[in-house]
Amino acid sequence: MVQLQVVMFGVTLVVAVGVALYAHFSNSRYEQPKNSYSYDDSYPDYPSRPASATQDSNPRRRKRKLSSCTICLTELSSELALRKLRCGHCFHRKCIEHWLGSLGGSCPNCRAPVS
Repeated sequence: MVQLQVVMFGVTLVVAVGVALYAHFSNSRYEQPKNSYSYDDSYPDYPSRPASATQDSNPRRRKRKLSSCTICLTELSSELALRKLRCGHCFHRKCIEHWLGSLGGSCPNCRAPVS
């Protein structure tokens, strides 16, 4: 009779721990909120315009000068040989030649084609 009580206590304890773990991890605070609207209804219609790889529409970004090479992340200086692409981005000559030779024929910043 004592063994049956010990077994029943063990089963009850395992079930209680299982229920507690389920309740803890299935709590709604861990779930993403469910939206009552569809994706199409959530955003207003904006006119689309084609993206240009060679021109930036933001005048602040166009006028901004980069002071570092975005390939090697070191400062651009007049002592090192520089190369300016048609899109206007400047790089160390060694960096951009390696980039164009091994990784592709486009600008690493704006992906404008480089011929």
